[in-house]
Amino acid sequence: MLAERWGPLPEEWAGRRYTLKPEEAAEAERLLVLRPPTLTELEEWLRSKERTQRQQLEELRARWLPRLGDAAVRSEAAQLIRKAINSKKLVNERDALLKALE
Repeated sequence: MLAERWGPLPEEWAGRRYTLKPEEAAEAERLLVLRPPTLTELEEWLRSKERTQRQQLEELRARWLPRLGDAAVRSEAAQLIRKAINSKKLVNERDALLKALE
């Protein structure tokens, strides 16, 4: 209703993008610095589309599980894995891997 009365946004308003305030940018940068490099590497690896989710799951079990031994890394790694491996066919295997990660 309101949009019909006022019409479309002016082009200059529609083209604006949200930019972080300086203090928000500093906080985001600080969090990136505090993040363990293993997590950054895992996130990039999971984001790559070179392997199927089944192949990723197998490699997570073989290669990544030993590297994710630190308690500080495990909870965030579990979130990344849960988000990346979302195939309904692999849910049980993924959950078993996450249980082993705990």
